[in-house]
Order: sequence, then C-alpha cells, then structure tokens
Amino acid sequence: MAVIVVFGAVITPFMGMAEGWLVWWGAPGSDEGSEALLTLGPTMVVAALLIAPLCFRSQIPRLVRTALMVPLIHVGLMVALWAIWKTADIPLIKEDLLRFLERHEVTSLVSGDVLLFGALISLALLALGLAHGTFRRRRAVPGWLRPTVTFSIAFLFILGMWLPLAAELWASELHTGTNFLLAVVAVPALPALVIAIRAQRPWSSQVYGSLTIGLAVSLGFAVALRTNSGPTAQALFANMIPVILVAAMVSLGSVIALAVCQWRELRYHRADGQRTGPWVQYGVVESDAPLGTPVGIISFVGSLGGFRTQLAPFWIRTREGAIVKVPNGSRLSAVPGPASVNASPGDYLVALRVGDPVAATGYEAPAGDGPFRSSGAPVPSDRGVLVFGGYNPPPHVGVSLLLWRPCTLYMLAAMAAVIPALLGAE
Repeated sequence: MAVIVVFGAVITPFMGMAEGWLVWWGAPGSDEGSEALLTLGPTMVVAALLIAPLCFRSQIPRLVRTALMVPLIHVGLMVALWAIWKTADIPLIKEDLLRFLERHEVTSLVSGDVLLFGALISLALLALGLAHGTFRRRRAVPGWLRPTVTFSIAFLFILGMWLPLAAELWASELHTGTNFLLAVVAVPALPALVIAIRAQRPWSSQVYGSLTIGLAVSLGFAVALRTNSGPTAQALFANMIPVILVAAMVSLGSVIALAVCQWRELRYHRADGQRTGPWVQYGVVESDAPLGTPVGIISFVGSLGGFRTQLAPFWIRTREGAIVKVPNGSRLSAVPGPASVNASPGDYLVALRVGDPVAATGYEAPAGDGPFRSSGAPVPSDRGVLVFGGYNPPPHVGVSLLLWRPCTLYMLAAMAAVIPALLGAE
C-alpha cells in the first residue's frame, strides 16, 4: 500500500502538468513563456499541496495523511480540467474533435454536462448514507456503503483498462450508436460487481497475487493499445474521457460518503460515552477465561473489505463493586491504532482483554418489579450495549485510520485510468 501511495503522490503533479499542456497545446499564439507557466505552474501548486500535510506533527501517520490528501487533489484537478475544457479557447483539440464526432454521427460526450451525473450520484450516496444513520439509533454506517465503495473503485479500475480496447472496437464500427455506449459501461460493471460481492470475505494471498498479475497484464495491454491506436480510436477515446471522470467522481463520492458516515458514527459513540448516570458503566473486564484472554478484537478482512469488530460476552466489575453483564450481541466501538497501517489480510488487533479497564454504554436501572430488583445492578437497555475499546482517538483520527486504504485503492484505480490516457495522447 505504501508503494501505491508514493506512486500516486509522484504522478499526481504530472496530472496537473497535463492540464497545462492541454491549454498551451490548443491556445493560439502560445509562446515559450506561456508554455512554462501553464505546465510548471500547476505542477508546483500540486506538489506544494502534497508536501504541506507532511510538514506538521499529528496523531495521523504521514503515509495516511498523504493517502487522504491525494484524492482531494484529484477532485480539484478534475474540476479544473472540466472548467478549462468548457471555457478555454482550445480549437486544436475541441473543435477538431467535435467536427469529427459530428461527421461520423457519434454522440458527443465532451460537449455536454456529463459530470453533473457523477456529482448527482455522489450526492445521492451521501444523502442515503446520512438518512440511514438518522433513522438508526446508533448512527451506524449503512451495511451497503462499503460494498458500494468497492464496486465503484473496481469499476473505475476496470473501465480505465477497458476503454482503450472499446475505442478500437468502436473505431471499426462507428454506427453502433447508443448500444455500444451501454456496452462500454456494462462490460466493466459485471466483474466489478463480482469483486464487490467477493470482497466481503477474506481473500487468500494466492487470490491477491493472481488478481495483481491479471490487472498488471491488463494495464500493460491497455497502454500498448493506446500508444499504437490510430486517429479514429484516439478521437473516440477522447470522447469517452467524461465517462472516466464520472466514474472517478462516483468513486470519490462513495469514499467521502463512507468517511462522513464513519465520522458521524464515531462522533455519536463519543457523545454517548460522555453521558452520566447508569447509562455509562466503568469498570474492569471479567470472564471465566484466564487473565489476558482477548474478548474484543478488530480483524482486518483486507483492503477491499476493511476492518470488522468481534466481541465475546463478559462481565464488568464496576467501580462501585457491582457486576453488570455485557451480553452476546453487544457492539464494540473500536478504532485500529497506528499499528494497523502495516496490517495484512487476516491479521487482527486485540481491543480488549480480561482484566483491562473498560467503559460501556446502554445500561439502565432495573425495574422495581423485575427479577433484578434485589441486586440493584444496572441492566442492559433495549438499545443494546456499546463497549469501548482501549484506543479511542478523536473521530477525525479514527476516520483517517479507517479510510486511508479505500483512498489508496481509489488512487490505484485512478492511475490505471489516467496512465493509458496520458501515454496515448498525441
């Protein structure tokens, strides 16, 4: 993962430089001064934005900060690219392409507001995620959101490798019309759906190795197609670039929706743990198991599946000496610490052991006529028990440690889409 982050950070300034080239190449009357300004200027700005987060101390590791910053810069670059395309006078690119598309009766995507669809889908994902949390008592992250993130990232990755081949096929059959445009989207959607479903279970190292080799070979094939394609395929690929931008926006939107929902859940847990009275119970973990036995763990499913918590039932001996029960089905609110940055699929981190100090919420005083009226010990409420792990950083730190891997996978997918496009540009 560290290699991907470094590679994404290195190539991102070149994406800014490519936008400068786009303007300079098509601007009439360009000179060497404007070339230097429009190529080196964006590169220097992007490089400064990448370096800035690394210059101050934080609880968040530098690798994680870089992984979070690069996708945000990509958002800015996409907005800038679309603004340049819509407003700049670049006839050598825009007018020639539009004339070609019109001559061959091909629907133009570069002249419309295609990115609006990506923005609307991203906003819809965010709204649905927040609405789900609003109607749930614990502000829980929706179960469908992480598979959606996995699907959108896998779709972007496969789309970037599929479009060079699609452009070649389209070049040989220019009058296929809308049906071919649907195929351009449907072909990468099918394997992306399989990956999203399969990623909810742990993958073996052999599966990861085979997938990596297959994607690397596919990327090399896509680059070879782009660098050897003819003018017709080049024009058709350029017409499909908005599809890549929409896929990238949806991927980023799903990651942002996951981040917002995760931050909201952690913030709610933090506020819930600051309540008073019998609702919050402080004490020590007790169990029939020996001292030091794990009762709460955070398992790492994989970069696509994320982290999952598991909690065994136990008792809490409170500060007042009472014994309160943590029943089966209780939830663990725990964030993997900085050590999780180097975690591999299948690893797990211990969040709670027998004998550890612990805090739990979701208790209430027993009813006067209930079976616990003689003990007076708090009992679990109908809302369930929420147990806090030993590491409870501020919500923004927790979200960073949970979300940097999806951001890194987005970077990998974005690079797979951008590299063939840049290498094939004439």
